[in-house]
Amino acid sequence: MDLCAIFAQNRTVMEISLASKRLKTLRERSKLSVQDLADRLALPKSTYASKEDKYKKGNFPIEFVTQLLPILTGLGDPPITAREVWELAGISEKTLKTIATRATAPKVDATSIRQPPDMPGTPLEGESRAAIPEINIRAGMGGGGESLVMAHTDEFGNSVSVDDVKAVWNLPSDYVRHELRVSPRDSRIIEVKGDSMSPTLESGDRVMIDTLDRTPSPGGLFALWDGLGVIVKRLEHVLNSDPPLIRIKSDNPRHDQYERVMDEINIIGRVVWFARRV
Repeated sequence: MDLCAIFAQNRTVMEISLASKRLKTLRERSKLSVQDLADRLALPKSTYASKEDKYKKGNFPIEFVTQLLPILTGLGDPPITAREVWELAGISEKTLKTIATRATAPKVDATSIRQPPDMPGTPLEGESRAAIPEINIRAGMGGGGESLVMAHTDEFGNSVSVDDVKAVWNLPSDYVRHELRVSPRDSRIIEVKGDSMSPTLESGDRVMIDTLDRTPSPGGLFALWDGLGVIVKRLEHVLNSDPPLIRIKSDNPRHDQYERVMDEINIIGRVVWFARRV
């Protein structure tokens, strides 16, 4: 092998991220094969394998790590800890003080999140899932809910502390991408509180936020920061206003509407989906 080939080979090895090497080490320690872990993640074998031998972007996205957490935690000798899995996302031990206990979940395989394939409207066996994190922020519709500090920034620029991830919703990827028309990695789910958007949204509902859509044109439901907390309101642009004004409305007529200059509003994203208990 000539020097150029040796240099190219060494360069390739150097470019593979430390997180990628750690993932391979954890997977081997868990005694899972590449195919085993790919199946549990509902990924093609080649897609998962590339994360071990071709990934060069630094830390893994938090969505991917939250999928790994219940699969790897507790496997191996010594048992893999939640802290070791979260390190794949570049999360420090200090940040993990709260979630270390909360995040340790029973091990599940991919089939445990699927319903029988013969039921109408349910995902087919092998269908990929989109992991959408639910953030522990109370969207106070009215008075404004208390917002936790979101300290961690992942490789895509999303700011979210691991301490804030209270759950992960595994939804059919095709539904999220094609029906809701949002990117899973740019979506977040939050719980709402208050009655200002009743009957459209009730206290306790979960809403999915598309954090890439922050422009209220066309108008619709948006999550925003009002200086005290995260609120969900109906926003619409006031035509011909200069500077641009945004009308902030509640669906509950007992709550007043008001207007703010666009630059004064911190819009988090558009509401694209909600879930409610029955």
